[in-house]
Amino acid sequence: MPSRQTPPLRNTVICGAVASLLNQGCAHDLTKAQGEKLAFAKELVQQGGEYIDPVLEEMAMVANEDLVFGVDGKGGVHAFCEDLHDASKNLEYIVLEEEQVYLFNDPNYSFAAFYRKSGRDLIAFNEACVSLVDENADKRKATYGIELHEAAHKEDEAHSAAVDAFVAQENFYNMSENDILQKLIVEERDFPYLLSTVSEELEFFLSGSVKEFVTRQYSTLDLMLQNVETQGEIGHSSFEEELVKMGTAEGWATLVVNENSTHLSFFLNYWGIPYEELQRIIAESGWYEEFVEEDVKEYVAEARRQLREQCEAREGMDQEIVSEPTFEISPHPKEHEGGRLRL
Repeated sequence: MPSRQTPPLRNTVICGAVASLLNQGCAHDLTKAQGEKLAFAKELVQQGGEYIDPVLEEMAMVANEDLVFGVDGKGGVHAFCEDLHDASKNLEYIVLEEEQVYLFNDPNYSFAAFYRKSGRDLIAFNEACVSLVDENADKRKATYGIELHEAAHKEDEAHSAAVDAFVAQENFYNMSENDILQKLIVEERDFPYLLSTVSEELEFFLSGSVKEFVTRQYSTLDLMLQNVETQGEIGHSSFEEELVKMGTAEGWATLVVNENSTHLSFFLNYWGIPYEELQRIIAESGWYEEFVEEDVKEYVAEARRQLREQCEAREGMDQEIVSEPTFEISPHPKEHEGGRLRL
């Protein structure tokens, strides 16, 4: 999956070429993606279709109906799911079956990718903006959201003139995320941008909060054990309660989706999905069983082992303190010399 760090939204929503720039995109010298770069593009499509699309559909079912729409900004949940399905199938055809993935490198071209319908359909990535090599840390990685955005152009031929003009503004990169969402999704109801926004938010949540969950638990294990040492029985009970929660998808979901979470903001603030519904959907997504469960079992076993050793060590120290005399009584409390006390 893509990079674990969520990019600024303005970089996310600008990932697809607007219609007015398609001809410019076609003028680039394109190189067909091969080897690991093609494999990376394919992996995004495969994992996106398996792990992202089903969750997006579930989210749409319980979202604010006013902001769930399909091509041309029309329809509700049914239109969204149907057009998501069409974009996903189009993407599978272009990338998995036809392998029509191309690359170009142009720092002056503002977009991460474009979609071309003339001749054989293709998607081209701008390597000046994104990387299709997993270990490249200098650029943001290509995402399923970028691919899905482009594939949606098969049905939704162009962004509106208002969207083109908005994204082309010089101060676009200085705008707040809320201003961008308000214009592109709330006002213009742009379906490709809606797809890239919701799919990337899930992608980064999956690659970060979900897949890195156990790693983060290990990184705080010493601190948790210190808290148990400091708080005694209360700390022990609290830690054990958290370990029990991790043992099921439902309990784990409450640990990764709650009021302290900084992710899934679009689903919370724009689609208006309550935490309880988000927790349910994430618990039922299959992500826990696929990416988390086995590592959680190992972590819980290790945490309980260290907790047990800590308790045994503390009990041993307590026993030593009880068994040690606090002072020794001498049969001759004072020595005398010449009938006087030796001071």
